[in-house]
Amino acid sequence: MAVTTPALTAALQSIGSGHVYVGTPFVADGLAPLGAKHGEVRVEITEDVSDLTAEQTGPAVHQRTVMGLSARVTVPIILGDTALYAKISPTGTRGGGWSVPQPVVTTSVLLIPNLEVGGGLTNATGATTGWTRAEGNGAAAASGAGAAPVHAVWLWRAVPERGGWGFSYDDGGRTIVEVTFQAMFYAANPEGHKMFTIGDPTAQGITTIRL
Repeated sequence: MAVTTPALTAALQSIGSGHVYVGTPFVADGLAPLGAKHGEVRVEITEDVSDLTAEQTGPAVHQRTVMGLSARVTVPIILGDTALYAKISPTGTRGGGWSVPQPVVTTSVLLIPNLEVGGGLTNATGATTGWTRAEGNGAAAASGAGAAPVHAVWLWRAVPERGGWGFSYDDGGRTIVEVTFQAMFYAANPEGHKMFTIGDPTAQGITTIRL
């Protein structure tokens, strides 16, 4: 195969802004918007590796094994809806401070571009053929594999971490809180998808989706 220049239609694609949902994707209507975001949503993946080296070749890496990874998603949310205080708490409460350590409350997180949601995205069967997207938000109606998300990021089990926030007259009194979701291990999923999946989970053998 010759080396060629990538076609502009394939290389230049706009993903754009999107939505952040929390809850469970395993029951119908189990996901709900986290809140009104303002700014860039960041996905950070850190991979822990083990490298094989030899004293003859110094720091040169001969083989590499991925030992595991950590995934985090940070979302800037406009603070105002009082229900948000419990949503962004690692214990699901509107406060903090206990006499003994507390278990965390986990949730699933879905980051998905507006164009992939369209006027509404559903999958009642858990199969790739089960996707249906309604027309809206600049996206055409579609069904089956043509409606499946491509750039969506699914954190199957995650715990929120609250950032700080302030009160100010600037920007019309708007207050932004940065919420970070730390992905955790989800044993029920297939190998390679036990922490997160990008795109269509049904194509990866995750047939428990019910949107």
